Amino acid sequence: MIEGTARFYKTTYNVLTGGSLTYTPSTMRISCEAHDYASAINNSGTINLPNGMVLNTFDSASANNGASFTFSQVAGTMNLGGPITKGTQPGIFNVVFSGGTVNVTGDVAFNITSVSLENSVTFNVDSGKTADLSPVSFAYGASVVKTGPGAVILPATAPTATISAGKLALSASTYDLAAVTFEAGSVIELTAMGGRVDSANSSIASATFAATIPATPGTAVLYSTDSTVLTKAKTDLDLSVPTGFDLVISGETLSVEAETAGSFTATGNITEAAGWGGTIPAAGSDVAIDGSGVIATYSGGDLPEWNSIEVKNGATLRIESDLTLPRIILNKNATLAIGNNAVVTLANIADLAGAVAISPELVIPTLTIKSGATLNVPGGMKFSNVNISLAGTIATTTSGGVTFGYADNGETTYIGFVADGGAIAITEGSGDYDLDPIEFCCPANGSYVIPVADLELNNALLPKSSGYEYMTGRMVGLHIGRYNSESISFNVVFNNTKWGTSGKLYICGGANFRLVNNSSFITYEHHTQWDRYAEISGNAGLYVGSGCEFRLNAIGNYGDRRLIANPTVGGRKVVEVEDGGIFENYRWTGNNNGVFSVSNGVYRIFEPYIIENEELKSVNIPFEGLRSVNIAENSALTFTTRNQANGHGYFNNGDDRVVALADVPITGGGSIALSNDNVNVFGVIVTCGENTATGTAGVVPPAAGKGATTLYFADGANWAGTVTAGGFATTNLVDATAACTNAFGTLDLAAGTTLKLRVWKTGGVIVRHDGLNVNTYANNGGRLVLEAMDEPLGPGDKLVLGAIGAGSPLPAMLPSWTAERNHDGNLSVRYLSGFSVIIR
Repeated sequence: MIEGTARFYKTTYNVLTGGSLTYTPSTMRISCEAHDYASAINNSGTINLPNGMVLNTFDSASANNGASFTFSQVAGTMNLGGPITKGTQPGIFNVVFSGGTVNVTGDVAFNITSVSLENSVTFNVDSGKTADLSPVSFAYGASVVKTGPGAVILPATAPTATISAGKLALSASTYDLAAVTFEAGSVIELTAMGGRVDSANSSIASATFAATIPATPGTAVLYSTDSTVLTKAKTDLDLSVPTGFDLVISGETLSVEAETAGSFTATGNITEAAGWGGTIPAAGSDVAIDGSGVIATYSGGDLPEWNSIEVKNGATLRIESDLTLPRIILNKNATLAIGNNAVVTLANIADLAGAVAISPELVIPTLTIKSGATLNVPGGMKFSNVNISLAGTIATTTSGGVTFGYADNGETTYIGFVADGGAIAITEGSGDYDLDPIEFCCPANGSYVIPVADLELNNALLPKSSGYEYMTGRMVGLHIGRYNSESISFNVVFNNTKWGTSGKLYICGGANFRLVNNSSFITYEHHTQWDRYAEISGNAGLYVGSGCEFRLNAIGNYGDRRLIANPTVGGRKVVEVEDGGIFENYRWTGNNNGVFSVSNGVYRIFEPYIIENEELKSVNIPFEGLRSVNIAENSALTFTTRNQANGHGYFNNGDDRVVALADVPITGGGSIALSNDNVNVFGVIVTCGENTATGTAGVVPPAAGKGATTLYFADGANWAGTVTAGGFATTNLVDATAACTNAFGTLDLAAGTTLKLRVWKTGGVIVRHDGLNVNTYANNGGRLVLEAMDEPLGPGDKLVLGAIGAGSPLPAMLPSWTAERNHDGNLSVRYLSGFSVIIR
């Protein structure tokens, strides 16, 4: 007998046939020196482990140097009374079962490096105890013989096993029991609802299904593709279900459903008794529309107030006249269709819930709302496990939003959604401004919603209310993929669909929000006292396509208004703007992982004014918190303005704006351009000195009557491609009057342009000046001009302007100036002196 803590130091114990070892301490420790050492116990006799084992290395050196311990049950008997687990300072710990009998006298589990079964081993489990063998790795040909009244848990793909007595415990997982033989007296115990048995052999008829867990109405008890398994479970299970409910097999699902008082199994009007076998069920009944090809229609008239209607096994319920429905249960391939301008009301939030069977092919029920029809739902309605086709209107009747795709309590659910000309209307009361959101694929945290296809809103109207075509006077958020897994990638597509309200936008998980074909997402400027921001996180993104507009508006000095870009992976395209798409944002923040990507798109500068002591404050810093801005080759990112007459901060009333970009690199093969559609001054300042974009940076000449437009380069900023001289200037963000130095790939001295570089001269001496490091000067009719900031420049004044590429021509200068290439590769410019000769 070993008592206390046992310490092994490169030691092997062999318990031979006829021998016995009892091990009672709670901890076994192994140790080593500076090398890997292994210790072991091999049992062929009898070993008693009444408390199980906790395996630890002796010290940190042992753990770090790979000390290992292997326990082998070779033959004979093991009496195991508790789990075998790793301690707080683990090493490499293995258990190998290759023969004999294991008597399980306590609850046994394994949390070690590895546990394997190499041959046939008998597990005899005491009453009320469980042996959890789910982590065991089974060698080819290995098998388990289960005896005793207790329970054993096998891996989902069970090995060859014989359950001669006691229980096989099944959790809410998928099991293959084809290799398991059940003998008379064996029990299959369901320890959780919703498990699946994909395969079993005929010996399952010798077992008895049992479960001690509660089963509530609408609960899926067991799934199986084998009808024999479901029939056997339905016959054996003695569940405590509420009065009026029973176990029902529907397709591949055994679930707890309401006992039906009658089934409609014909095609026709449900107000006619013939479809019910001659008698319409009485009020308070639970009824069913049952059978493939069965189409039940309601087109007016009196109906009893039934408790519930289940539509199942491929049946369809069509409603073509106004009706308030009881609880509706849609089975996996059932259809509920609302048409003929009917207004149908669901009485409570549980109406479209219940036993929705999901087959391996992901067949889910269909809800169709045809053009002109309306489905009224309570505020807070959460649709799940349903495929929605919306051409009419879904409207909330009470306070609260609506969710398309929800899962709770660790569930996984499915959703389909296609709108074609449909609308989603949110109820608003007097004084209600901050309303609940419209959500797509937004489960409880830790749960999963899987779209069966892209969620599409074609020619749709949302959010809508009775008072407004768009709810410009209210705040309704749009949430996409919030709390859903990043691994579930899907698209929510607005196709010729416009969002018109205020509220928060979330694009999260693996969602992509795509605006295509003249769609727009616009948050309006009303109600300044609330937070109204957008967040793109996880593996999500925003796409603004051709002719589309994304605009986050804000005014006033209240609340939080920004686009938060926090993707999980660095370099993620959080925003893509393509082919004339327009993006407008109040301001950015982020974790420096996100990328703004553009191909011939427009970034419209939003310059709201913040009222502080009646002064106008500029707060817009485009791209702050991003990793980079990428412009596709042969395309351009155009910065522009928008003029608005209502005084909401769009360059009005002489309010000139010059906006500095965040210090974020601009990459790719594309260009940037400035275009001013306003009467006031507009400018953008490039601040980053690590730009690698190889396109052109320049200004679109303003049209007649429009304000001056200037592309500034701050001190140290660069451009790897071509800078066009027109509208170009330098500035210093710390002191606008101070000199600055820039680097360009090519400086295009375009026709009709004069590029002014500033020179400060004091006491007749040039003390500082703007510098240019240019690889190539392109002389296309323009001139390089030195502008005196203090004293006038005079004859003989000379300065080194900056570097010039070896193959570059000298820049064109104004008369009386000359340029020279120095031997060190720099460019000198000199103001000429002397006399002129006129020849007549």
